[in-house]
Amino acid sequence: MHLKDIILKDAVIEIKSRTKQGVLKELASAAAEKFKLSEDSLYRIISEREKLSSTGIEHGIAIPHGKVSGLKNFILIIGRSSHGVDFNSPDNKPAHLFFLLLSPDETADTHLKILAEICDILSSEKIRENLISLSASEDIVEAILKEESRTKRNI
Repeated sequence: MHLKDIILKDAVIEIKSRTKQGVLKELASAAAEKFKLSEDSLYRIISEREKLSSTGIEHGIAIPHGKVSGLKNFILIIGRSSHGVDFNSPDNKPAHLFFLLLSPDETADTHLKILAEICDILSSEKIRENLISLSASEDIVEAILKEESRTKRNI
């Protein structure tokens, strides 16, 4: 499996909220709309996960995630915020890029491998800056997939 198997060309949304909870609601809403899922249920799942520890990971990145009972396939939604949102990241910097990963219940290994792959891709400052500067959803997805193919990792 690769990110190309779970990411959609139109899976990028512009985040309007200025709060962590608002970002989670926007991401849950986008996933619910695209995949015909319960927005309330998704929001609850990712909010509960966020209470365990922040999914803000430094360098302006947050990766909210959760496991969804009954989900058949992995879902990846990307959010971008030009103004940044406090996500309680270890470096105390606001998050500008958000990667919502929703996984089927019984997929712990693959779930962790996908999270690791996202972190690897975003470890490059050049890639992070590029993703923030691009305007079209398709260009953002293409940049992510190009970087994934460069790492040649199989999830």
